[in-house]
Amino acid sequence: MLAPILEAARRGPVTPPYSAEDAEHNQAVVLREHLEERLAEGSGGN
Repeated sequence: MLAPILEAARRGPVTPPYSAEDAEHNQAVVLREHLEERLAEGSGGN
């Protein structure tokens, strides 16, 4: 499920859409942190 997003992130910036009043505590932040961890590991999968 995350593979297409990871692939896009390898090519350049990815901006996940979100709708939250709190810009620091929302699902997009969690997703960003998870993707950054996967990219740092070199993981290409879910």
